[in-house]
Amino acid sequence: MAAGTPVTEPEFVELCRKGTVVTGEMRMPEDLAYFEGHFPGAPLLPAVSQVRFVLLAIERALERPVRFRRLGRTKFTARILPGATIGFRIQVDEKRGEASFLLSEGRKDVSNGRLCFHGGGEE
Repeated sequence: MAAGTPVTEPEFVELCRKGTVVTGEMRMPEDLAYFEGHFPGAPLLPAVSQVRFVLLAIERALERPVRFRRLGRTKFTARILPGATIGFRIQVDEKRGEASFLLSEGRKDVSNGRLCFHGGGEE
């Protein structure tokens, strides 16, 4: 990455797709742009960034772009800090453009929910 270019994506350490299930791990770089200002002196990853990274994992697994459509019932239950390695499990229904996800750090769940996206079989 060029000097001065903000880091806007996690590092995908592992990503595996088996049928409709996408699993893997992503590491949150210490200098990830979304930590800046959220919150000064005690940075944590905003919820909207977690959703964005789930969509990014879906894009990589499907090997095509997807666009956020709506968020269903979702819970953010723990903080994601700079340097964290976050595991994910995403159940994807390509035809309906829907996914349910679970993000965890070790044995601790940090968020889970459902989302809908454009770019599946509905278009």
